[in-house]
Amino acid sequence: MESGQAILRYLTNAKHLMAKSSSAMETGLKFYAVVGNTGCDPDSIVGSLLTSFIQTLQINSNHQTFTKDFDMMFTSDPDLELLILHRFKPVLPLVNSGNKDIIKSKRDLGYLNSAFRLGIDEMMTLGEMQALTGCKHEVDLTLFDFNYPNDLVKKFLSDSKGRVTTVIDHHSIADQAFIDRLDKAMIEDSASCVSVVLQQFRKQSGFGDSTVMQKLSSHLPELIKASCCVIDFDSFQFAIKEKNVRWWQKDQDLLIDLQALVGYSDAAKQADLKRMMVAQYSEEQFQSSLDQLLTLDSKSYDYDVNYQDGKFNKSDEASIFYSVLPNTIEGYINAFGVTEIKECMAKYMTDRSKAVVLMFMYVDLDNASKCQKKVAIHCDDESFFDRIVAAIDRDQYPIAVVKNDKSFDDQKHDFAVHTIDSLSCNLSRKVLEKIIRSVV
Repeated sequence: MESGQAILRYLTNAKHLMAKSSSAMETGLKFYAVVGNTGCDPDSIVGSLLTSFIQTLQINSNHQTFTKDFDMMFTSDPDLELLILHRFKPVLPLVNSGNKDIIKSKRDLGYLNSAFRLGIDEMMTLGEMQALTGCKHEVDLTLFDFNYPNDLVKKFLSDSKGRVTTVIDHHSIADQAFIDRLDKAMIEDSASCVSVVLQQFRKQSGFGDSTVMQKLSSHLPELIKASCCVIDFDSFQFAIKEKNVRWWQKDQDLLIDLQALVGYSDAAKQADLKRMMVAQYSEEQFQSSLDQLLTLDSKSYDYDVNYQDGKFNKSDEASIFYSVLPNTIEGYINAFGVTEIKECMAKYMTDRSKAVVLMFMYVDLDNASKCQKKVAIHCDDESFFDRIVAAIDRDQYPIAVVKNDKSFDDQKHDFAVHTIDSLSCNLSRKVLEKIIRSVV
């Protein structure tokens, strides 16, 4: 059976099994799900899909009928009554969005979905999961690639018997008190969250003797290959100096083991990575509206303000909107014009906003060290921008700073846009968010 067909059938069967179980029992069942972040990027979507399979295998592996039940989930006509009788519990991967349009518009994710036939169109949204379980049954939820509930997750939790039990992430912790209340938290430095879950899994059980990994590699080799692409893609942009850090070598060692497990050569992986990048950086993206492009890889973080300025008092809660845009800043200015870009920035600068941060990134398809990465920041308080710049370690993250960048001047808006050019391309959104969190 082709892996893509397998995943598609599995996800379809999992939804049917959950619906049948939920309707058969008025109360008392427990369901499990993994939800990625609102950006719905490849790391988040592929990672939540991978984690759902790992958790499914871990939750059900003690059942005597486990092997037959798991195999049955990949068939075209499974015996759902028998699976219910055997108490087989699939863990569902969820899309953190009101609908699935966002995953359809992700060009790099689209390439992975097509090349490895991942079946992500069958993933449910949080709303669809809530409609299935209602307020009758418990849902244990894992947050993947973020570590604090966003508004959609909060609504899901309030409208259902859901609770967050686990966090798997590689970003700065937003609320330590929330993390401390969880059953489990796996938060480590890495370029990708896919790497975090696999590193932890390898540490706990190894790959060679693991029933879980044997099942994954035999049933879902294409998902393992897609995971390799995500890990390598997310570390590709780091310059040589950043590659000397501990996590980068761990990721490379992990890739060697994963590729050997499913017979995925370096040449094949590099070919897939290049096609993935071509899809991501294609100028065809400019056929979409700027509003849509801004939301494709965006996150909004909340902060407790630790100093007083003209807009916020100390201990007030403020938010910052971040968006990563895959092309050069000049490409976006040429495609949309400065006025439209500033109008979109102003739209996200609400009363609660401390700043709007746009990161324009373009990676040379043949040489990662030739990447271009520039950050445009709009904030009401110019001294806040100064605080951000002062907190950046210039030795580790060499930058060129332009306050009130004249290339963003227009006739309609009177606010300034400041820019930071990352000369080594090491200044990722994750790094920048950590720096900004320290100065808010």
